[in-house]
Amino acid sequence: AVAIYLAQEGIEYIRNMRDAYVLYPANGTWISFRTKLSSCNQGNECGINNSVSVTDSSFIFKCSSGGCKLYLNDGGYDSSGSTDSGFVRKVWAEVIDKDREVKIFSKVEWTQGSGDYSITFSENLFNWYEI
Repeated sequence: AVAIYLAQEGIEYIRNMRDAYVLYPANGTWISFRTKLSSCNQGNECGINNSVSVTDSSFIFKCSSGGCKLYLNDGGYDSSGSTDSGFVRKVWAEVIDKDREVKIFSKVEWTQGSGDYSITFSENLFNWYEI
């Protein structure tokens, strides 16, 4: 259940990022949003720093060799902390149409007992606010 929540949360963070760029021109545009995600593709997954604004340059970061671990932090999960939660969340995007659509992915991985598990959610995001 926790992994499902964390995977959906990854999608929500990226959707919120899209909205912040598209709805508020001071933050950028659809192109700014797409460009920020351009380095996050399958094989080059990124993590989310949910302790900063979605328009902050450190909001999306490349996963290091240790992966994009999630830590327990004040009852929630975050990309930094001292207590390893046992979960890893990676996000990436695939451009469908550079002017109108990207497909985003959020994958959560964990080990339970002697097995490794993962769940991946995806959603298509559109540039629904063209100026």
